[in-house]
Amino acid sequence: MRNQHSLYNRIDYTESPRPLQSTHSIFLIFRSTPIETQALSHACHMRRAVAQSVESLILAETDILEPYGKAPYEAFCERLCSILICGVLLTLFLNQKYFLSSDIQTLSHAVTIAFQGERGAFGDAAARAYFCQEGQSKPDFVPYRRFADVFRAVSVGDVDYGLVPIENSQAGSVNDVYDLLCLHDLFVIGEISYPVNQCLLCLPGQQLSDIKRVISHPQALAQSNMFLQELGAETIATYNTAGSAKLIREKRLQGVAAVASATAAKLYELEILADSIQTIKDNYTRFIALGREPAPHCTGPAKTMLVMAISHQPGSLSTCLGILAVKQINLLKLESRPLNQRTWEYLFFLDFEGHCEDPAVRNMLVELASQTTFCKVLGSFARKM
Repeated sequence: MRNQHSLYNRIDYTESPRPLQSTHSIFLIFRSTPIETQALSHACHMRRAVAQSVESLILAETDILEPYGKAPYEAFCERLCSILICGVLLTLFLNQKYFLSSDIQTLSHAVTIAFQGERGAFGDAAARAYFCQEGQSKPDFVPYRRFADVFRAVSVGDVDYGLVPIENSQAGSVNDVYDLLCLHDLFVIGEISYPVNQCLLCLPGQQLSDIKRVISHPQALAQSNMFLQELGAETIATYNTAGSAKLIREKRLQGVAAVASATAAKLYELEILADSIQTIKDNYTRFIALGREPAPHCTGPAKTMLVMAISHQPGSLSTCLGILAVKQINLLKLESRPLNQRTWEYLFFLDFEGHCEDPAVRNMLVELASQTTFCKVLGSFARKM
């Protein structure tokens, strides 16, 4: 169902058919194939140590738990929590911490940032707003045509980080990005809410009445649907807002306009026929930053993103969400996406307050794991919105 090198090769948690009173019951909770074990260890750059630790946990008998002087289930939960945090083993049996190096200040080379679209796109502007920090060298921003290309570039190390949109305040979620989060070994390390002011751009010398066709990204068209309906022009979806503006300039398309930013108008020498054409004037897009390692633990308000799958039976989702309520963890967003090869079953994406290393969140994750068939933290990061 998934790429064999992805952390999303399933980590399964199933309910035991009897109370957890023995190490044999513990074995029933956690299942992992050698491929999954390899994927987890690869993400930590500690393949051999992690593989041995996971194998020891899976095959655990009383001997491995008795030295800790705790009940088998309690000891297992502590180790399970280590596995859950950020989808990798941050804590091994020797309590060895995996120290992070994802802070961009620690990189000795010029930082490279991937975004989807062309220069002048909202993704370009949001990336600069998020990654450009005062007093530091300016990163290099690299455009990619598709969201999948951004994920791949970060995954294979062609760039250091990526920034992609995940939802708009009017048009809703960007489904492709949610799906890609399940296909790549990446972490969400931050977010930014960026204001989106849509403009109608065309070659100089034209009037609104001359426009017969409007091209842009589907999200931009959706955000400007009322204006475009009144205009009465044909709408055609393209891969990017700025890319549409660039196409009009390169092909010198008469009677065609693009929905894009004022920056794109300046960059591609187009005229702004109409400004602020989005239906909702306070229009924002939330972008998430992607990295190959988890973000450093923040000290202020934090947010965690998580993906899970549950058994297809009545009350499963309610039970899982109830765990957050009992622990008084505020749920910020719930999104569902179809589960591949399982008709009418779904993956659920959760955004909630708190960091995965906070004691309350750690305890919640352990309890949540017992109620899900798959559970992975996509990332914990500083909450700025």
